[in-house]
Amino acid sequence: MFFIDILCKGGYLVLRKVILKTLVLSIALILLTIPALAAPPTGSTVISNQLQGTIVVNPASSGGGGGGAGGGGTPKPGEQPPAPPTGGSRVISDIDMKVEARDGTAIVTVSDEGIEKVLRQGATNAVIQLKDIEGIQAKVSVGTASIEKLAEKGGSITVESPWAQITVDAGAINTKGAGENARVSINVKQVEQQEVAQVLEKLPENLKPVGNIVDVTVAVENTAQTAFTKRIRLVVAARVEESGNYFVYRINDDGTLECVGGEIVKDAGGNVIGLSADLNHLSKYAVMKFESKFMDISGHWAKKDILFMEARGIARGTEESKFSPQASITRAQFAALLVRSLGIQEYRPQEATFKDVKPGDWSFGAIEAAYKAGIVSGIAAGNFAPDKNITRQEMAVMMVRAMEYKNKTLNVADSDIGRLLGSFADKSSIAAWADKAVAACIGEGIMQGRTTTAFAPNENATRAENVIVLKRLLMNLGLI
Repeated sequence: MFFIDILCKGGYLVLRKVILKTLVLSIALILLTIPALAAPPTGSTVISNQLQGTIVVNPASSGGGGGGAGGGGTPKPGEQPPAPPTGGSRVISDIDMKVEARDGTAIVTVSDEGIEKVLRQGATNAVIQLKDIEGIQAKVSVGTASIEKLAEKGGSITVESPWAQITVDAGAINTKGAGENARVSINVKQVEQQEVAQVLEKLPENLKPVGNIVDVTVAVENTAQTAFTKRIRLVVAARVEESGNYFVYRINDDGTLECVGGEIVKDAGGNVIGLSADLNHLSKYAVMKFESKFMDISGHWAKKDILFMEARGIARGTEESKFSPQASITRAQFAALLVRSLGIQEYRPQEATFKDVKPGDWSFGAIEAAYKAGIVSGIAAGNFAPDKNITRQEMAVMMVRAMEYKNKTLNVADSDIGRLLGSFADKSSIAAWADKAVAACIGEGIMQGRTTTAFAPNENATRAENVIVLKRLLMNLGLI
């Protein structure tokens, strides 16, 4: 009986071990079949909070800090702004961030120790996620000492709200003169309906709002900073169609609207979540659908840029519904476009500067204004040749003069000319009076060759090319 009892007990123990092992294996298999929750990028540092606020911090890439999405400075025209840097991983406890809800505002205070932990891990781009907050405003506070330490590492900080996402280069925040315990406030606010109604009353017929109007501000000790030396990446939340003509518009203090760009932004699942724009000025912003009057640009390689410049009131058609993108452009037309792009007022002197541009001509005020600004000059014998098609090298000269008018310093040495033009087989065809300007435009990313081996200095510029270089000029000068 004793032996049988021991055997029974031993069998029970063995059976119990088998059951436990089977149960553990089953649970493991079940867990493997459950889809993983969305997690921060590999190597991200996360500052979490019980009130659904999370800071995801990605370490800097080798490119260092910059504007836009926290990469290496203002993107070159035609290039996508650099993505936020990635690397290192750390989860920081709740004590490093405090979230309070007050009168419709989520007030988020990030501790200096939290940023210190981020930097010790080699991470520099902090993303504060507040997508599920209630109310109409997110207000994030970071100590100026922390901002300055981020700036030393070329870092940036991002605030995500249900209405918009903003990424600010820490080095672009002006903390000079701030007290030892001063704080930087980054605010994203949904504009209230009464103010929205006032904006809608002034909208032109070809604009329709999509989503909310947002007010984005950065302040140091309650002193707002509206202008920045490095571009800020703003993503305005909106459900839009990829094929539509959508842009981000700035709503100025006087109620006027200004198109500032707009690129489709998607989430990890490929769903459109909004439009982005790279800015050097903060204000109120909204996504608008723009109705173009041009019927001849569908499928054209420069369509998006033509629409953008039309939306800014710069690009005008050859006819009511035609832009004629492949047509050549005259010297008078290009001078007029430059004047409009730079916001220069037309000038009408009593006596004409050029013999072939009369006071009654449509281009008289624009050409005189461009001449007064030092942007254009005549060709010979006191003439301007307004109806002559402009060549690519003539366009380069005018673009450089426009940059100099806006106090842009261009240091192009003789050695730079050879280096910048060296890839063009037709570089000897570039006139001596234009080679420095062509080299400067190539170096600044404003112009490119017709091909990789030909600049085509004496060929006529097309209207589409004209729009592209003007947009790049405005970006280069920080005007958009």
